[in-house]
Amino acid sequence: MTVSARPITSGLPLLETKLYRPQWSADRVSRSRLLNCIQPQRKLTLVSAPAGFGKMTLLAEWVATASTKLIAWVSLDQGDNDPAFFWTYLITALHNIQPSLGGQSLSLLQSAHPASRADPPLSLARLRSHGDLTELRVSDLRFTADEATAFLNQVMGLEISAAEVSALEQRTEGWIAGL
Repeated sequence: MTVSARPITSGLPLLETKLYRPQWSADRVSRSRLLNCIQPQRKLTLVSAPAGFGKMTLLAEWVATASTKLIAWVSLDQGDNDPAFFWTYLITALHNIQPSLGGQSLSLLQSAHPASRADPPLSLARLRSHGDLTELRVSDLRFTADEATAFLNQVMGLEISAAEVSALEQRTEGWIAGL
């Protein structure tokens, strides 16, 4: 797949695909136990785990079931660790859902110009202590035995016994990419 970069007001090239929300499909395993953890009234929800644990799929399901449709989406990777890229992507995503947002901020970013699988450099302890942070980490994202059974037997169309599912779930430690 060829992805083209597009220049925006800040002068930084952005990959448009990083601003596309992934689509939820009903043929995937619903993660309702995790969806119930995401509380929009909190200031931040941090979903952090290595590749293949289903972060994006979980959030795609949450977006599909959310009561609001004003949701900005940015997929970041290590290459976006630069503050100028991070803020440019974030402001652009906000601008996509509310066009009156961000124009002046992008101009300021351009004049000031010379984070996902790891915790962002934010004051997480303060947010945590005030009850303003929801955290979903590797231990939360691991598939349970029931979720592994649903994935392997319903989504993948396999006919695996409970003992075999349990062995696979334990061997992969609930890592969906491993299952």
